[in-house]
Amino acid sequence: MATFSEVRQKVYRVLADPSAQQYSADLINDGIAAALEAILPWVFKRSEVVLEADGTTTEFELPEDLYRITAVFDADSGLYLKQNTLSAGDSPGSDLNSNQDWMEYPELSLSLANAPENDITVLYGATWAIPEDDDDALETPIWCTRALVFYAASYALLEKSSSAANIRQWNVQVDSGTPIMNPMKDMSTYYLERFRIEMERMPARIRGVHG
Repeated sequence: MATFSEVRQKVYRVLADPSAQQYSADLINDGIAAALEAILPWVFKRSEVVLEADGTTTEFELPEDLYRITAVFDADSGLYLKQNTLSAGDSPGSDLNSNQDWMEYPELSLSLANAPENDITVLYGATWAIPEDDDDALETPIWCTRALVFYAASYALLEKSSSAANIRQWNVQVDSGTPIMNPMKDMSTYYLERFRIEMERMPARIRGVHG
């Protein structure tokens, strides 16, 4: 896996700033952190948590790193539980096989139709941890690194794009007939598009089917 420092240096090289004179390390770090969030719809961290049953509780707290639930397994029935989609005609616990179903409600909580007697296992997609030290390894698969670099480069260019917009807000480019002249914005958009192309090459991680 790539380290935080290695990915940061890749971003600097893409930005043609290998000596790190034009962009601060804090800005690049922010861009990498933003990239780790941006890839979640395609690639999330697989994780699970066991919710301890006491026979009376129907609402359980979920981990703070939850991105989305992929499946809920009930040891009582030995089945993956159906999600209650709040459809017309449905009622909680209407599944004939398990008399149980679940909702992610309220926020960061799992609510079951009936109190389970045995533990419940929640399989979920989690957010990627943000590295803190240069030697920390990113948790993401190595094949995500190029996409992370492109997104972080796009993020870093937003600062110069904003600065250029303020400086040139009264410019009028007479030959083209438009007052807009901000190449940094165009480069930021270009790197964002490169990020999307990289991510679209990767198959989205399989999510559970609860219907």
